[in-house]
Amino acid sequence: MLEIGAPAPVSLILTETGQLETVHRRPVVGAAPNPSLEAAIYDPEFYIAFEMTLPMQITGREGCATELVRADLDAAYAVLQEEIERIGGAVSAEDNFPAVGTIFADRVVVTCAAD
Repeated sequence: MLEIGAPAPVSLILTETGQLETVHRRPVVGAAPNPSLEAAIYDPEFYIAFEMTLPMQITGREGCATELVRADLDAAYAVLQEEIERIGGAVSAEDNFPAVGTIFADRVVVTCAAD
């Protein structure tokens, strides 16, 4: 497992549609065990929905490429529905909301040429 450092803020704006857009950098510490890795940002309880929309940049190493893999929202909402039915169909605030944030998360796959 790689350690991800604290975010270093770059910008924060309020878009015309009322959404917050944040740009930050996070250092990754350690060597990846394979030539590729996946990263995702999500709130485990899905209280906040994140979407990766801006270009990904890799610095500090040559020969790397990124691929954005969007979450399958139809599948994610189907799992959410199953989880809500499993708890009896009643959700009371955050008390018993299923931790489904990971299935709604976009992922970025980083692949680097072997050293």
